[in-house]
Amino acid sequence: MSQPQTIRRDLTTWSTYLLLTFLTLQVSIIGPILPFLRAEMGLNYAEGALHTSAFALGMMAAGFLCGPVEKWFGRKRAMMIGALGLALGFTLITLASTPILSILGAGIMGLIGSMVVVFVPLVLIGVHGKQSDQAISESNFMSYLGALLAPVAVWFFANNLGWRAVGLISWSIAILAIGMLHYSELPIETHHDQKTATPLGRSYWAYWMLLGLSVGVEFCFGVWGASFLEKISGFSRDNAIIGSTLFATGVLLSRLLGIFIIWRTGPWRLAFVSLIIAFVGFFIFWLSDQAPLILTGLAISGMGIANLFATTLTLALASEPHNATKAAALTPLSTGLAIILTPLMLGALADHVGLYAGYAIVPVLILMCILALITGRKYRSA
Repeated sequence: MSQPQTIRRDLTTWSTYLLLTFLTLQVSIIGPILPFLRAEMGLNYAEGALHTSAFALGMMAAGFLCGPVEKWFGRKRAMMIGALGLALGFTLITLASTPILSILGAGIMGLIGSMVVVFVPLVLIGVHGKQSDQAISESNFMSYLGALLAPVAVWFFANNLGWRAVGLISWSIAILAIGMLHYSELPIETHHDQKTATPLGRSYWAYWMLLGLSVGVEFCFGVWGASFLEKISGFSRDNAIIGSTLFATGVLLSRLLGIFIIWRTGPWRLAFVSLIIAFVGFFIFWLSDQAPLILTGLAISGMGIANLFATTLTLALASEPHNATKAAALTPLSTGLAIILTPLMLGALADHVGLYAGYAIVPVLILMCILALITGRKYRSA
């Protein structure tokens, strides 16, 4: 049984943590501003979901963009470009007067900003080696500070300077992240992968699918959680936005615990238990008609979903130790597909059968996650 070890958190480590926090903030902030965009532009549920779909399309394309950008500018500058892309894209959303421009802004965020998702795990692996599991878990925890901040920031600016002023946060964090990266020393890029032409194994693809499915579950809550509380549970818009932070709070708490638990359970067992918790939490949230139970179920769902990204990413990269760069570059394709399909599917269902019935897609996704997790272990053992 592994024992926790102390890792050295240098400026490079903290800069990567901040980059992931920034990315999570920008992605998570789309959900809380959707009620404002829908109200001002007259969008239905499916049209609102196109913002996350555009982000996801950009994310998928980013997987193919990362290699050339890294070759031309180096990994450090590529990560700086990612931070700028997040700020530029979100600025376009906040300044947009038509849905075409706001959707385009979300696409720019995905295309340029998602390079952060590819490079940060590779940098952490290069810096921390065998202790990279803990570093990735810590970055997973730190990044969700952004998800917790997102609805609070929208609520604050909406009630003081107007919701569009929330874009000021993006540039503040982008400038700080770029400054930290400038003074950081990244590991030497040895490009040691020797099997980039070798097909990735079945275990990797099972975990790759799990990664996408789990992100899909998370985005169902992140994008439509506030709308569910407002339209189905009867919360006022302000209370719905604030209430949706309980999901992020549950995620944050569970990710903090996950940093210590993963050393005792390993990533596979932690992922399995997390899926069971998410399954139970969803039904408390979905079937309850009293506000305390609804919010409790939302928090429990967040606690279950919390560690799925870190554990699945760890399992996927560990299944291809000699092909880590190729394996990492393909992860945005999985998450991008999930971000495109799941909020859009839920939104389309909501337009036809109602948001409450549309949420039935979530337990189906969780069951598919469990199947993919078991399949990945089976093929890894084989």
